[in-house]
Amino acid sequence: MQPFLTREAGQLSGLAGTLSGVFRLYNDRKTELNDSLLAFLDDAAAVYKDRGHQEKETQVLSLKAELITALRSINPVTLEKVTLRRHEMQSGIAFKVLQSVELRLRSDVEEVSVSLRQAEDLLSQIIVVAIQKGLITDPVIAETTTQASIAALWKSMDADADIALAQKRLLLMVSIYDVLLLLDELLAGLRAGAHPSP
Repeated sequence: MQPFLTREAGQLSGLAGTLSGVFRLYNDRKTELNDSLLAFLDDAAAVYKDRGHQEKETQVLSLKAELITALRSINPVTLEKVTLRRHEMQSGIAFKVLQSVELRLRSDVEEVSVSLRQAEDLLSQIIVVAIQKGLITDPVIAETTTQASIAALWKSMDADADIALAQKRLLLMVSIYDVLLLLDELLAGLRAGAHPSP
């Protein structure tokens, strides 16, 4: 079963918003930085675990361990006890962790966004073909507004062999839940286009 990318995109977007707040704490030298960063790393690890991304979860937990080591006044690189300039070392490690997790998150957001755009492009092509073949008409577009009717429309299109093949290809890219959400958005766009605002 393909991952539910729309949900994953929402979770990653939420993490990105939280991370921006942690960066602000770092920039403003707030004392709650370390607690907030540790809580963020826990949240990020939980999201990756929930999505089944074990390697990414492990990477985040490794960054957390690095920060915790620094907060215990041990240099995570040399594993030596730090007594002089301890806060400077901890601040440097916190910044390094922030940079690493930001790169990880940015890469993941882009990856999910690209996958969803590709799925939307293919679904758009499916809809165009379905319209050309008379499987989707203006009344159908106007009436397909509920979750049940959207699912029924998606199912009805597999009566055409060419469309059924494209549907299978799409479901290899994203989950059925993504497909139905994207289909809802595209149909809403078609309805808005048919009745432009004054």
